[in-house]
Amino acid sequence: MSASSFTADFHTVTQGKYSRKIAYSRIGEISASNFFICLPGLLETRESFDGLFSLVENYSDACWLSIDYCGRGLSDPLSNDESYTISQYVKDVENLIEKTVLQPATHA
Repeated sequence: MSASSFTADFHTVTQGKYSRKIAYSRIGEISASNFFICLPGLLETRESFDGLFSLVENYSDACWLSIDYCGRGLSDPLSNDESYTISQYVKDVENLIEKTVLQPATHA
């Protein structure tokens, strides 16, 4: 599998009156027993993990997720009145995990 075959999925984050999308790549099913989240360094994007994803795509019962932080890669930027901080990145990751990973599991 080539790096170009990894496409972005999007998770919508709503803060007040603004909504924005967080881009992420995924291999495997969300319901997998083994779950790995790949968080890029501050100057990297989710595509930094394409090589890893190429190696692990055939592992069974595992899900691999890589994320673009707000304003990076394919993720939307913050509104003008918000600041890019580590705490903001963590909030976005927590929101994505809660809504995309944990809630579907509780409804299964």
